[in-house]
Amino acid sequence: MSRVKGKGWFVNECDVIYVQGTINGKFTRKSTGKKATALNLAWIKKNASQVLLQLNVKEDEAKKIKSEPFMSDFCNEVLELTANKRSKKAQDDYKSKVKNYIEPYFKNFRISDVLPMNIESFQNKLLEKLSSSTVHKCRVIINLTFKKAYANRLIEHNPALSADPVEVTNEKRQSYSIEEAQELLQKADGWLKLFLLLAFTTGMRTGELMALKWEDINLEEGYIFVQRTISDEDEEVTRVSENKNHNRVVELVKDAIYALAHYHMNRPDDEWLFVSKYGTPFKKSRHIIDSHFKPLLMKTCIPYKTLYATRHTFTSMMINGGFDRTWVKQQLGHSANSNVMEKHYFNYERNNVRLEAVNNFFNYNIIQEKKNG
Repeated sequence: MSRVKGKGWFVNECDVIYVQGTINGKFTRKSTGKKATALNLAWIKKNASQVLLQLNVKEDEAKKIKSEPFMSDFCNEVLELTANKRSKKAQDDYKSKVKNYIEPYFKNFRISDVLPMNIESFQNKLLEKLSSSTVHKCRVIINLTFKKAYANRLIEHNPALSADPVEVTNEKRQSYSIEEAQELLQKADGWLKLFLLLAFTTGMRTGELMALKWEDINLEEGYIFVQRTISDEDEEVTRVSENKNHNRVVELVKDAIYALAHYHMNRPDDEWLFVSKYGTPFKKSRHIIDSHFKPLLMKTCIPYKTLYATRHTFTSMMINGGFDRTWVKQQLGHSANSNVMEKHYFNYERNNVRLEAVNNFFNYNIIQEKKNG
């Protein structure tokens, strides 16, 4: 019960001042938390309605903050919702970065608390100990998180769009020299020779080569339709991602076509091009590297530069050879093309002039032995 009462206010038995009134058609009563001193009562008598409105707004804000997700929790939720858009390897990598880097820094931030300067500070802190590419990946996750938060009306703008970007500095990628590629092809035999021939002359990724089936190869037209890959992490054959343009047509040089045709004649019933001793495709590139590729490198006394470096070798040879960069990007799968099936697969046309030049380049440089004198 109230001890004393005025218009829009009263003092309870504990001498605490309350304000009351109707807001948006609803009767509301709030404690001011103030004792009923002469000074406080004089203020309340004049400003009861204003105080009631302010207390109501503060309470609404407190309820909103309490229901708003923390940054790290929302990051993980967004990753789970979008998991179908990336491979298991990429998903695990993203989750690891949230756990190891984003959560520790933003653990006390709710989603609307984060400012552009907080993101920049986070990036700078990570750059002290991590590579720029790793920090960039964290930035990608943060941007995705705020993009979803904005789409779901949890925030009024995406702070990542206003934060300074991370400049990624790539280290120079090693590749095999033309002489090394030539010697590797001369000394290799069997399926490994064909594997390396395709690697050096197409620039295909190691996982894409491992996942090749005969149905992907058109010997008559002279191309491979890349539509599968094998990830070392997943150890599973998966359809390649079209949005990254892994799903593409790769042109074959004449020597690769002849080698494929000869190889197929000796294994006409195989489904996969390259199989392990168990008759199944290799599930890890490490199995090829340790048991087949490294022994070949030792035999030729060529330093190890990873099997994937064959892709960098192809790129280097083609760019230094003056070939069209757009075509090189298409071969590598660097040029995004959402209509690859329509534009390349069903309406494929060979550029015979360019193909002849590529054939001559590879035939002279790495496929045939150079004549002495």
